[in-house]
Amino acid sequence: MPGLIPRHPSTSACRARLPCLHGGAWPPDESGAHAGGETVIKARYIPIAAAAALGVAALLLPVWIGWSWSWQRTLSEERGELNRVGAQVAYQGHAILRQAAETLRYFQQLRLPPCSDAHIARMRASTIGTRMVDEIGYYRDGRLACNTWGRVGETVMLEAAFTLVEPNLQLRAASFSLASPAERMIGLYSRGHYVYIEPGRFVDVPLEGDVQVAVFSVAGDPIVGRNEPDWAAARRVAGGARAHDDQRLFSALADRDFKIVVSTPMARVQARLRHERLALLPLSLLAWALALAAIATWLGRRLSLVGELRTALARGDLAVHYQPIVELHTGRCRGAEALVRWRHPSGRWIAPEEFIPLAERHGMAGRITRHVLRTVLADMGAMLRADAQLHIALNLSPQDMRDGVALDTLSATLVGTGVACRQIWLEATERGFMDVDAARLAMARARQRGHVVAIDDFGTGYSSLSYLQALPLDVLKIDKSFVDKIGTDSASSTVINHIIEMARSLRLMMVAEGIETQEQADWLRRHEVGLGQGWLFARAMPAQDFIAFLREREYAGLQPEAALSGG
Repeated sequence: MPGLIPRHPSTSACRARLPCLHGGAWPPDESGAHAGGETVIKARYIPIAAAAALGVAALLLPVWIGWSWSWQRTLSEERGELNRVGAQVAYQGHAILRQAAETLRYFQQLRLPPCSDAHIARMRASTIGTRMVDEIGYYRDGRLACNTWGRVGETVMLEAAFTLVEPNLQLRAASFSLASPAERMIGLYSRGHYVYIEPGRFVDVPLEGDVQVAVFSVAGDPIVGRNEPDWAAARRVAGGARAHDDQRLFSALADRDFKIVVSTPMARVQARLRHERLALLPLSLLAWALALAAIATWLGRRLSLVGELRTALARGDLAVHYQPIVELHTGRCRGAEALVRWRHPSGRWIAPEEFIPLAERHGMAGRITRHVLRTVLADMGAMLRADAQLHIALNLSPQDMRDGVALDTLSATLVGTGVACRQIWLEATERGFMDVDAARLAMARARQRGHVVAIDDFGTGYSSLSYLQALPLDVLKIDKSFVDKIGTDSASSTVINHIIEMARSLRLMMVAEGIETQEQADWLRRHEVGLGQGWLFARAMPAQDFIAFLREREYAGLQPEAALSGG
């Protein structure tokens, strides 16, 4: 058998498999595909469970937000109305105090004998002419002497308990008028004179429904109320207690003279809340619809191949396998092509020709390239440093050829690794050369930095023969479709001869892809094709397997002359 090149033991079953993108056995070895298979299959349903949970949340969250928001809004609006009532009561109270204080100052400054006819006439005139004062009087030694209605003929003691509301002005919330003994009045006293005010004047403001008002002094003494307030509850709220209970909603206001507590029944609050929530119902339904649409869109995107690829890339689930590149005249391994592999969460392998074009269409090709760069240096950095003649070939996408990000990333990543640029070959397919000017610039930059540049799948395009000479190339890779025709009567079998002649004329190194038979290897060797890859030598394999393959080939003790002699 002429020129037999030893095969790697793991390749004996490769021939029944389909070809994969850029060479290598496809699908990869399924041994261990079911190891942990239940786990990886279950992984596919994780997003479904998450989507179901999100769907429930999409239904409940708008309800909870709407219900909570409407409750807070209702409380806020009701408290706002109660605060307005409290502010009106405070305004009214201060107006009364101002008028009472002005009246008392007037009589303190009046130079008339107390309780004289002129004095009493003035008190009567002021009572009639003052809107908020109902009675004016004069007292001496704690005893009433005269008032608006005349002199007092009997001894009347003034109440002893006073509450100071402002300097030199004292207030008594339960004073008695001689004109109306059965009616309690609010008395304001200062330096011998007093004024009586009907209590209702303090709370004479518009109220809706069963709104209650309780007015306290700053010291906390009850002054006046309206609609029979719960004084005990109002006092607690005035002291800083919780502003609502099962029965009423409270609002408290305090200033230098008064503490005012206004309340409304919770039944009114609940009625308003029901109205708010009915008004929110269309908005809630719209929020549900939008949330469900978003979940459905997300689920479809997540469960689609694009979404799953994006997730796999984000999680670093894409693997890198290495297909050996063999020196045809010695059988020694000189490098490998790095090929990206993706095991789907269901446990099956996704063919590169299925997901690579998908990645290119959705702008993920550059990210995949950068992932491969980092993985290759992590996997093969030590081997590349140990053997300066060893190389790893990386595939560049059309996007990589256009934007140059991958080249910059590679240069930055190589710094300080001890790996030479010439050990990293960069391969681009003919599709990457559609923009010839951009391709030429990218390839020139790569060569300037020391990388070996190759054109992959050569001959499969329509225009490559016309502009190959214009591109700064080092290596031409002969596509598997032409290698397959070696030794056949197909018309395309002669194309490979023209490709080889063109490569020779351009002084390009040649690598034949997809070598499956010894006959093909012998033919290529006779036609001075230096390197080859394919099932005949080894399939694409994980990093550790490739390292073992490399060491086996390095120390196998091959005799090139014997291997080539056929004898």
